[in-house]
Amino acid sequence: MKSVLKFGLFIILAVLFISPQTDARTQQDGPEVVPIVIVDKPGKPIMRTPETIPITATYRSSFSAICVRFNSNLGDVDIDVMNSSTGDVWSWTVVGGNIMAVLPISGDNGMYTITFTLANGDEYEGEFEL
Repeated sequence: MKSVLKFGLFIILAVLFISPQTDARTQQDGPEVVPIVIVDKPGKPIMRTPETIPITATYRSSFSAICVRFNSNLGDVDIDVMNSSTGDVWSWTVVGGNIMAVLPISGDNGMYTITFTLANGDEYEGEFEL
């Protein structure tokens, strides 16, 4: 009896940890994590390689949010996100010294542009589609 309970508990844990953690939104709208490639804003004279861009970002459908990671202390950063399909715009100022930021958005389908403006005037942007 004891071994049957252990086996049953093992099966339940295996199902919980091995099965994909998805919700109805993920199954309908595509992948749970959408990488956002951040580049120098077009038209800038200095072009950095992807390895030297100080910001990485992904969209997480489970949170309906963009998760941003700053690779160094960039000071205050103004962040604007626009869904060009719906016209929705979101804006934040992230206080310098924060390593990560979670930016909630609607998660509606469309083409999004995210723009980062650093205190020193440097600008970066990325595009992604949901």
